[in-house]
Amino acid sequence: MKISEGARQFLGITAAVVLILMIPAIVNGSPFIFFDSDQYFTVGQRIFETLFGGTGAPSDMAAPVAAAGPAATPDAGGGLAALAGGRAPTYSFFLYFVSVLTSLWVVAAIQSVICALLIVRFWQLARGALRWRPILLIAGALSLLNGLGFHAAFMMPDVFAGSLVLALAIFLYFRPAGRIENILLVGGSFIMATLHTTNLLLVVCALIAATLIMLVERKPIQTLLGRLGAVAGIAIAAVAFNAAYVTSVKFISGDQVRSPPYLMARLLGDGTGEAYLAKHCVDGARPFAACAYAGIDFYNHDAFLWEPRAGGFQTADNELRAALSAEEVRFVLAVITADPGAQLAASVANFLQQLTAAGLQEIHYGVAAIAQTDAWNADGILRLIPGAQACKTAGNCVSPPLGDFWSSVVQWVNLLVLPVFAVFAVWLFSIGKSSLAGMSDSDRTLLRAAFFIALMMLANAAICGVLSSVNNRYQARIIWSLALAMFAFAPVMLTTFQSRFPAGPAADRAG
Repeated sequence: MKISEGARQFLGITAAVVLILMIPAIVNGSPFIFFDSDQYFTVGQRIFETLFGGTGAPSDMAAPVAAAGPAATPDAGGGLAALAGGRAPTYSFFLYFVSVLTSLWVVAAIQSVICALLIVRFWQLARGALRWRPILLIAGALSLLNGLGFHAAFMMPDVFAGSLVLALAIFLYFRPAGRIENILLVGGSFIMATLHTTNLLLVVCALIAATLIMLVERKPIQTLLGRLGAVAGIAIAAVAFNAAYVTSVKFISGDQVRSPPYLMARLLGDGTGEAYLAKHCVDGARPFAACAYAGIDFYNHDAFLWEPRAGGFQTADNELRAALSAEEVRFVLAVITADPGAQLAASVANFLQQLTAAGLQEIHYGVAAIAQTDAWNADGILRLIPGAQACKTAGNCVSPPLGDFWSSVVQWVNLLVLPVFAVFAVWLFSIGKSSLAGMSDSDRTLLRAAFFIALMMLANAAICGVLSSVNNRYQARIIWSLALAMFAFAPVMLTTFQSRFPAGPAADRAG
């Protein structure tokens, strides 16, 4: 089959972007991992064992995987169901199966290919043409300055949040021609929605964001109704998939899939949960199992969940963990209704803090940090990292090159993206409806897509900051999509500026 010149150019540029996204991992000497990466790997192995039997381990690995210490789930004693709570089965199986069958480099390459395809296609639809130089320069900026190069090769599902937003923006606004591309976008968005709970919530927020943009434009909802219905279908299908997974695990293992009580931890970290326990867990009263933590000051969300020294969820027995998970919703409602003002203030502060936090802090918690812990999963994902065993036994651990510098650069660059976009929004408001009417249909389409991505940025900060915990990587995983949209719209801004402020009069005055 003969490939057209346009297709060859598209594939060639995409391949170059993939290489650019892989540069940070190549410099690092391996893809990037985190404590949670081993949990996904372990869950993937347990799923593989359940489906196909055997140990699921490669020939040179001990079997079964030993789940112990910070590198493994704290609920490992509960079997597959306890391990699976909070770790998406789709990404777990993908990470385990691909990395064991091939290598972690292939996982990083697949993630980079998905990002590259979406970046190049978005640019092609936004600008109407493909040229090597601008796309490669933008890919370099996204990879090295926005931190996409880290997330693309990070053995976590984080990168798929930004990819999901970009896929939905393409599907909703650019309306690419061809049934195959639409099927790929919808099917890919569904898979990405199943990779993490926050991704599913982002799909729901996409419906709200797209509706808000139509209301602002005063456009009839019928113009986007079919595609909004498809997005709603993605959300419904993802919920159904998760329910089917929980039911299947219950049927196969007899255990209930449980997730750590993230919302409870959020309230305890905010202090509102601690205040509630101090007031209601007195004189022998125990309205909640969480009363076991009355009087303990958890300085943040993670201290309650994962730090053994804090005396929280990490050190609880399985019975207490199950009770905490079972009562979580009731506890959250009780705390919020007891002092809604305090919780609202804390949640707003968390949202604002998450909105402005977008760095690469996790680069410091890779192989060296995991291998030097007292207990680590020697038969898990670290077994696939060259030098990890020597790091543990000989102490010759090497930190990522320029890790501190790179993390700081990404944090500051991403912090500047927000005020730059704010200036863009003010500029857009100032030019008025007449200038907007003068834009081409393609430019107005790009404008809608840019504001859709910006609203999704706000949604991501609310989802992660309010419902989970403030973490640099949560916003960095998605902010690159906004930077891409801003790069794409920059020529439109420049053209409009030049039309309003021509250079002729200034040159005449100078003469």
